[in-house]
Amino acid sequence: RPVRLAADRRRRTRRPARFSGTRQCAVCGDGKAHSQPADFDTGEGLTGPVDLKNWSAIILAAGGSRRFGAHKLLADLAGEPVIARTVGAVCSAGFGEVIVVGGAEHDRVSAALSGLSCQTAHAADWAEGMSASIRAGVSALEQKGEGLFLFLGDMPLVPVQLFDELATMAKASGYAARPLCGEVPGHPVAF
Repeated sequence: RPVRLAADRRRRTRRPARFSGTRQCAVCGDGKAHSQPADFDTGEGLTGPVDLKNWSAIILAAGGSRRFGAHKLLADLAGEPVIARTVGAVCSAGFGEVIVVGGAEHDRVSAALSGLSCQTAHAADWAEGMSASIRAGVSALEQKGEGLFLFLGDMPLVPVQLFDELATMAKASGYAARPLCGEVPGHPVAF
């Protein structure tokens, strides 16, 4: 299944990205590098890499992990909590602002992020669903930048190498961009 990026001009219109090479699958998470067809094209308006210092990142880390049996974001992954690995990868990309939204186990999630260049926000109404976490994250933004990336906290292998392309595509489309694996949409999403 090829991984590609899709830019949305309107809510239901997708246009796939232009790039070739191999990438680790950002959607199915199988750890395999899928080949990228070279003939995908978003059309005119694409420019070179975007300066992510002008972009913000919100990482959603508020869920209760009911199905996992324990708080999965605090689970150990090669000596570090999953959330610390995810946030570390996002911070390494050079976003102007990184906000981690906690809810269930907010204090423990915040403690796991010690030493990382991020802010935390608390979604007190996290049990209402992901939209509550997004509202809390957007409310915590201090910088008014070019755009916003939305990440899931349980993606420690987040594809950092795709961030510039996603930001470029979101700007060119005037709406948003996201990775696709086949026809399955994934994260992060850039607006």
